[in-house]
Amino acid sequence: MTRPLYNLEIKAFHCSVELWLNDIIIFSHFSENGSVWIDWPINQFILEAGIQHYEVRIIPYKNQSTLSHNVEVEF
Repeated sequence: MTRPLYNLEIKAFHCSVELWLNDIIIFSHFSENGSVWIDWPINQFILEAGIQHYEVRIIPYKNQSTLSHNVEVEF
């Protein structure tokens, strides 16, 4: 292997979630059952060497204005 393989492990329960890398949305999960646990490959979204900027958006379910008290998120 000549390049490192970068994955992001995403665990989100009782909410919707978006992951942005360098201002590009690279993952989203919008589901009313609200659970996702996945290893997501991110190499193809790293456009150049150096510092990468990421943003995580934790979003309430559709038709809800606030997050549940049961939300759990890990990255």
